[in-house]
Amino acid sequence: MMSHLLPPEADTHQEILQYNVDQTLPTFKEGEDVVKWWSSVFSSGKYPGLCQAVKSAFSIFHGPLVEASFNLMGDVIDPRSTSMNISTFSAIQCLDCKV
Repeated sequence: MMSHLLPPEADTHQEILQYNVDQTLPTFKEGEDVVKWWSSVFSSGKYPGLCQAVKSAFSIFHGPLVEASFNLMGDVIDPRSTSMNISTFSAIQCLDCKV
């Protein structure tokens, strides 16, 4: 299902089994920053397939910015501008997120 996201040599099933029993990884504590915790896993060099899948999941646009983006786009896309193409919409969205 996610094979296009993973390194071709990755045996993710085996990596997940090893990851679940790996005593050398730091313990995740509630309230900790999950991205910082995963960065320690990334830097370990272990689990390339699992790490690639997690990085892909982290790259998904989420959080309060999503709602703000839709609110902003309501001001940009209206009945008069419904023919706006996707690349223009994406460009406006990216520019607004950086402001």
